[in-house]
Amino acid sequence: MDKNKKRFILTGFIFLPLLVFILLTSFLKTAAQTLKESKSVKLEHGFPRIVYAVQVFNYTEENLKKIASYDILVIGDIVQDERPEIFDKLRQFNPTIKILAYVDPIEIHESAKKQEKHTIAYQRYKRVPDSWWLKDSFGFQAKAFKDQWLVDVTNKCSLDQGERWNTFLPKFIHQRVMSVGCWDGIMFDNCWKNVTSQVRNIDQNKDGKKDDPIQLNKEWAEGMETLLNCTRNNETTDKFILSNVEFFSPVNGIVIEDMDNYDWHKSWENVVNKYHYVMKNAVFPQVCFLQVAIYEDELSTYRKVRFGLTTTLLNNGYFCVSQMLHRDQIVYDPGKIWFDEFGGIKGLKRGYLGNPKTAAYLYEDQVWRRDFDHGIVLCNPSYKAKFVHLETIYKKIDGQQDRRVNDGSLVSAVTIPPQDGLILLRKPNNSKQSDK
Repeated sequence: MDKNKKRFILTGFIFLPLLVFILLTSFLKTAAQTLKESKSVKLEHGFPRIVYAVQVFNYTEENLKKIASYDILVIGDIVQDERPEIFDKLRQFNPTIKILAYVDPIEIHESAKKQEKHTIAYQRYKRVPDSWWLKDSFGFQAKAFKDQWLVDVTNKCSLDQGERWNTFLPKFIHQRVMSVGCWDGIMFDNCWKNVTSQVRNIDQNKDGKKDDPIQLNKEWAEGMETLLNCTRNNETTDKFILSNVEFFSPVNGIVIEDMDNYDWHKSWENVVNKYHYVMKNAVFPQVCFLQVAIYEDELSTYRKVRFGLTTTLLNNGYFCVSQMLHRDQIVYDPGKIWFDEFGGIKGLKRGYLGNPKTAAYLYEDQVWRRDFDHGIVLCNPSYKAKFVHLETIYKKIDGQQDRRVNDGSLVSAVTIPPQDGLILLRKPNNSKQSDK
């Protein structure tokens, strides 16, 4: 036989199985990825969409029923050890509720070392070697908040047993929390990119000198990205991952905390631009929370809630209210932060607006509008009251709280106070709708 022919046949025998192996491996990898992506869930909550965020609460039957009225619950991951029965109860009351585990990715509370050895809090604390704690230039443990020890989230954190904090925590959360089967996702608090805005004196490399803030913040953001990427790789796409404060590419969305705090966010426009950006660029399905804090001594509570809710309704996110007592303590009573506009009152079921018919658009004289199946939303972010004409007759919510606004009347024009908003309902026989 010709030598070249022999060489060709021999080459074929060697490389054909290799080619088949490569193609089969590629096919199986693609199939596995497709299967993983097929698990991605579509959120089917109606509008308005409401979140309840809490660490712990009084687990009475009455409170569980109140909490089940929300679309999403964010609660401390320790609850799965303390009260595992509440998950089934909540889903019995509301089969569509999503329950997210609250996790702090950069801090461990001092009390963790005193917890029972079987608890999540103790096991997380116990794994942290001294080299993982973040120190200041004097060698003391760095803190952003009282009784909270900061952990080094950077990629320069010392290796211990082949891992750093930002690779250990995602693995721990997956094995100890998410694999239990109670949770629909994770909400990571304190996902800062600028750690030196919270703690000025940090000595990450432990050389006895305060670190350069620009370089440290860069390394901190990179380390946080690593932590969130590891979390995303560990979890299937039907699990939501949210970050508080800052947006990172692996997440489904963010929490925009204290959205009306313009000392922090600078302006309403900044809040909304960030909101729209995240809803466009986050991992599907996009989940964004806009949160306001209200205080018992605030006379403007209803206005503040309306403004926050109508801002949230300009896109497909979720609205969250935290009620504070004496400006330093959270009130864990879900009934105290439920408002008429949320629905679930007489004549107004949850999700009463249905689905959006339009994107948000500038309607009239700085007032933003969005149209839904069963109503419209008007939001006035300006600092002046605005008189708005409507193209047809709408009905105000027939509420129980702020009757000056939600009195159930029929209107063809409304005045919206500054930094306020309004939800109006379509009359059942009102077929005239916006085409915008």
